[in-house]
Amino acid sequence: MQQMYNMFISKIVFAFFLATLAGCASVPVEVAQLHQKELSMIKTLEASHKNIVTAYFDSRISEFEGFYFKQYAPRYLENYKEAWENQNGKKYDYEQNFPSFYESSIAVYQSEIQPLYTLRNKLLTSIDDEYSKLITSHQAIDTWLKSVNDLNDADKKAINNILDGAIPGLSIDSIKGEVDNVINGIKAKLFK
Repeated sequence: MQQMYNMFISKIVFAFFLATLAGCASVPVEVAQLHQKELSMIKTLEASHKNIVTAYFDSRISEFEGFYFKQYAPRYLENYKEAWENQNGKKYDYEQNFPSFYESSIAVYQSEIQPLYTLRNKLLTSIDDEYSKLITSHQAIDTWLKSVNDLNDADKKAINNILDGAIPGLSIDSIKGEVDNVINGIKAKLFK
C-alpha cells in the first residue's frame, strides 16, 4: 500500500514538474504580436531605404543632366561642328546635320550615364537581398515560436494523460481551476 502511495505521489510530482516546464515553453501572445509588428517595421524600413537610395541617385542623375545639357553639350556641339567640317570639307548646316549630332550626343549621354544607373540598380539589388535575408531569418523565428506553442500543446496533452492516469479527471486545467478558486476565495475574504 505504501509503495502504491509513493508511486502515486511520484507521478503527481513528476506531472507537476512537467507542467512547470511546459509553462516555461509557452510563448506569450504579446511576443507573437510584437514579432508580427517587427515584420511590418522591417518591410517599411526596406521601402524607406530603397526610396532614399532612389531619391539620392535621382538627384545625382539630375545634377549630371544639368551639367551635361548646360555645359557639356554646347561644348560638344562646337567640337562636333569643327570635326564634321574638317571631315566633310564644308560648313556645318544645323537643319541638315543636327540629326547626326543629336544621335551622337545621345549616344555619349547614354554611355556616360549608364554607370550611374548600373550602380543604383546594384545597390537596390543588394538592399533587396539583405532585407530578403532578414525577412527569411524573421520567418525562421516565427516558425520557431509557432513550434514552441505546438510543443507546449503536445506537452500539456502528455501531462494531462499522466495526471488523469494518477487521478481520473485530473488535468492541468483542473489544477489551474482549483488554484484560481482558492485565490478567488482568499481575495473574497480579504476584500470584504
